[in-house]
Amino acid sequence: MKPSFPSRHAETDALPVDELRPRVASLVSRCHLIVSAPTGSGKSTRIPVWCAEATGKPVLVVEPRRVACRSLARWVAEQQGETLGQGVGYTVRFEDVAGPETRIRFVTPGVALQYAAGDGLNPYGTLILDEFHERGLEMDLFLAAARRLRPDARLVIMSATLDGERLARFLEAEWLQAEGRVYPVTVRYLGGPMVPSAWRLADRVAEGVRRALAETEGSVLVFLPGKGEIAECQARLQGLQGVEVLPLHGTLTNREQDRAFDPSGRRVILATNVAETSITLPGITAVVDSGLVRQRIHRGGHSTLAVVPVSLASAEQRRGRAGRVAPGLCYRLWDERAVLEPETPPQILREELVHLVLAIAAVGFQPQELEFLDAPPEFAVERAQAQLQTWGALDAGGRMTEFGRRLSEIPVDVALARLLLQAPPELRRDVADLAAALESRAPLLQRRSEDEETEEEAPSCDGVRLILALRRGGVGQDGAPREALAECRRIADQLRALFDLPSLAEDPGPVMPDRPALLAHLLREWPERAYVRRRGGDAWGNGQDEVQWGPARSRGRGRRGRDTEKPGDGPQAAVMLEVEALGDRGLRTQLRTRYAMPCRFADLLEAGLGTPRAESPAVFEGRVVGEVAIEYAGREIGRETRELSGALLREALADLILSGRLLAEVAPALRDAIDAWNLHRALEGSGAPPIEPRAWLLERLERLGVEGPEDWSLLSPSDLRFPELDPLVRAEMDRRYPRVFSSGLANFSVEYDPVARVITLHWQSGMRNARLSEGTLPRWSGWCIKLEERGRVVTLRDR
Repeated sequence: MKPSFPSRHAETDALPVDELRPRVASLVSRCHLIVSAPTGSGKSTRIPVWCAEATGKPVLVVEPRRVACRSLARWVAEQQGETLGQGVGYTVRFEDVAGPETRIRFVTPGVALQYAAGDGLNPYGTLILDEFHERGLEMDLFLAAARRLRPDARLVIMSATLDGERLARFLEAEWLQAEGRVYPVTVRYLGGPMVPSAWRLADRVAEGVRRALAETEGSVLVFLPGKGEIAECQARLQGLQGVEVLPLHGTLTNREQDRAFDPSGRRVILATNVAETSITLPGITAVVDSGLVRQRIHRGGHSTLAVVPVSLASAEQRRGRAGRVAPGLCYRLWDERAVLEPETPPQILREELVHLVLAIAAVGFQPQELEFLDAPPEFAVERAQAQLQTWGALDAGGRMTEFGRRLSEIPVDVALARLLLQAPPELRRDVADLAAALESRAPLLQRRSEDEETEEEAPSCDGVRLILALRRGGVGQDGAPREALAECRRIADQLRALFDLPSLAEDPGPVMPDRPALLAHLLREWPERAYVRRRGGDAWGNGQDEVQWGPARSRGRGRRGRDTEKPGDGPQAAVMLEVEALGDRGLRTQLRTRYAMPCRFADLLEAGLGTPRAESPAVFEGRVVGEVAIEYAGREIGRETRELSGALLREALADLILSGRLLAEVAPALRDAIDAWNLHRALEGSGAPPIEPRAWLLERLERLGVEGPEDWSLLSPSDLRFPELDPLVRAEMDRRYPRVFSSGLANFSVEYDPVARVITLHWQSGMRNARLSEGTLPRWSGWCIKLEERGRVVTLRDR
């Protein structure tokens, strides 16, 4: 039975996409469709209704962003004369405005993948992927998975700017195109940088906005790369007469986003690319385009959030926003001669893929079993699989384990979900609330200024502050916004429900979290987030990366001694709760953190972090002892004198033996035998790397099972004898390549470098500066011969 929709198309203004209605209605039951239609043509609101009417089956519409899902569902429901949540609804994370009678449901890609992991796709006859040109990672995955899971469903791929011909070939689909915008949009280039740049961005935006307000009568939409730039430009535009300046980005609350859709009054809307597609903002007659976007790219071993120029396709999308209600103007803040990339690179080619690989496993596949429009890089897939296997989420064959299944069902970042699953029951409420707070789209805490803190105050713990802000649920001393807190509390309640924990409102437990237990858990299960401060400034390291985090009081307050933790110095170690890679100038990447939990070096030691290094080993009363320094990321976090065992013992024994302080006869014989072996192999041209005495000795001690005092005390010189060359071979070697040489006036040791074919004579005894003639030297034909005496090296003979 076909869904019953009251047809109100005749009551609405005609849109360019309406010309496609007969073809969509006749084709959607028979084949996949690719729909190319300009921005503002009505494809996102019209085509879902046509598909539902033509097939008689529910339609799932996948939109890249939550704000688009909400606004489109509201608009379509209004056009159909229905209450939102009945025949037309939407589902985004933690918000479901739909019911059993819903026939058109707008969802984000993450929700669509959750449906794919179960049987949630079964009711739908048509799967629409809107704004596909953005090539989001989850959207690409959903397309690949849907083709395998629902080969009977019809796929409709829509965008204003996409390679329709390529997609039609890939899906064996019909390609439909609608022509023309509602109104023409004139482009004006305002000059400045040759290519889009952040140089003097706020000044150039203000100039463009004032010009747009003077030359047009409607509202102005400004495209900026992020909320930081939006805040700066909003401050610069304060004081405009008769105009309201509003932000629009993904971290705003629903109520704050809805203000941008209010049709009353003239406005300047400062938006990220959330306003580039799908949503319709009322009254826009001018666009000011910075030409910039913040997106992730692979750089320096990280998936980096960098500000880069938009693609030509995105610039055209932005231009189209000015022509929805009247002839419009688009002001571009770059030079007309700039050459932009034609398309935005697919996210699947520039993101870390842990989430993707886990999502693929959740729907029952491996990456190699799905056909992608653009295949993910093999190295990134292998790295993600290795990480998930280390966590126990995938088995050796790459299939999802029971732990991986539970991990995929927790609707937060994979690393946070793992922390939650690994937490002991008594700590799970604290971890759940912390994870919920870290999932906030808006910052919950304000960094305290230097004036608000004293040198004697204990280091502020963002982890505790986040949890307290969440549990108290109101605006407190940290200035946490109420609506952002309300969203985080909903997330926390959902996470708590997954583990049968009471909701925040019904929780009888203590408000104050168990900080020591929480810190120990994070260090144990999230060791890569443990950082120590460099000896100066606000840079912190973990042995692999360097991150910027600077409590105000740590700056300029005296100099610290070597590896100290004095109270006035500020924290010297911390768990970085949130680390983000940001593109810096040129090819540099800077890691920054917003929230951190300070800790002590002792906390790192208790978690088993750090690499021990034995110094000054000695044999004392039958025991090998040494001063053991524990280092982490270049900082010494602990030191003690103790008896050595395991690898430290073997390293100490190797040093004692080679220095002649233990089993004195071993070192000379070992060096002599290994030198002869290396020379023999090199002269044979084997290409094998030379053997180092210490490395061989360490390997030999490990093979002998030396772990403690009861093992090394049984060692004898015969246990550490290097395999000798055949006696005849060795005799010939010593004849042709002697280890010592005497000129009659002085004695020399002989060093051979067979790779470079260089022989160096080192003076040992006798007359210094003794002259060495060609006739006194052995017959070393084809070798360069050098003499080293008192650190000075001279060449006696070239080859």
